[in-house]
Amino acid sequence: YCCCCCCVAILSSVLFLVCVCVFLFSFFAGMIVEFISIPVISGFTSAAAITIGMGQVKHILGEGSVRRPFLQCVQDTFQKIGETRTWDLVMGLCCIVLLLCLQKLKTKYGNGSSMLSRTLWLMGTGLSPKQIPQCFLFTCLTCLSSFPSSSS
Repeated sequence: YCCCCCCVAILSSVLFLVCVCVFLFSFFAGMIVEFISIPVISGFTSAAAITIGMGQVKHILGEGSVRRPFLQCVQDTFQKIGETRTWDLVMGLCCIVLLLCLQKLKTKYGNGSSMLSRTLWLMGTGLSPKQIPQCFLFTCLTCLSSFPSSSS
């Protein structure tokens, strides 16, 4: 057999096993969770939220070279708070405020059947994927405008 055929066979068998595992897990995961107490599930969810949130703070502050493990991440973030990049912080806070305002608009005005309510609901629900390219473009334009031109 050729090497390509072996790779295809291995990949297809791994894909089949993954699909079987996902299928079985989707049916039996609910039964397993019923045996775990609510305080344990709540604690696990809170710990995951704190870990993910702390991992994102370094990006909002624009800090580089922050270590990945949780305790080192917290320590490095607070030690390097003076190295915060102003424009990264401004952009991050603006994005957070914009998302919170659109979520508030969606809950306040997005329950009706008018065109305005549907538009507000769509903007509040689907803004995150649309906001990423806009913020990327804003960052590129800001960075390009801060570099001196190379014309001699």
